Amino acid sequence: MGCKNKENQSGVSTKELIIGGIVGGTVGAFAALMFAPKSGQEFRKDLQSKEVINKSVGMAKTVGNQLSSQSSSLVSKAKEVAQSIKKEDEPFS
Repeated sequence: MGCKNKENQSGVSTKELIIGGIVGGTVGAFAALMFAPKSGQEFRKDLQSKEVINKSVGMAKTVGNQLSSQSSSLVSKAKEVAQSIKKEDEPFS
């Protein structure tokens, strides 16, 4: 059972949906870890840790790159849809 790029009724492919779920899950997990109840001293210690900072920066870059890629894909798809709509409307002009 492979993951083919079939589009559903809203025009989102299965691949895009899975990527969106993974990115959303990653961001949600990171937020949950950062906002988990800890003592103030533990939380400040975590924030000062270079390891946490490096992981946060790395994760932010990864998410940013994925969002950029997805937005580019969505813009391309929107342009294609707009072109097809224009072609369908031309006989009526």
